[in-house]
Amino acid sequence: MAAENAQIVAGDTVAIWGCGPVGLFSMKSAWMMGAGRVIAIDQVPERLQNGPRTLQCGDYRLLQ
Repeated sequence: MAAENAQIVAGDTVAIWGCGPVGLFSMKSAWMMGAGRVIAIDQVPERLQNGPRTLQCGDYRLLQ
């Protein structure tokens, strides 16, 4: 829903605050809608490590 409401178009850069289950789902949705880059932001290192494994994506930026 969030990815749809953000009106993501091909090539957009998307930032997601929070890398828990809802954040991971939002990231995957952004990729599926054509985002060119997804930036994940979280303060919990373990959550940041889940993204690349779970999403299996090539361009993934992590900010802590």
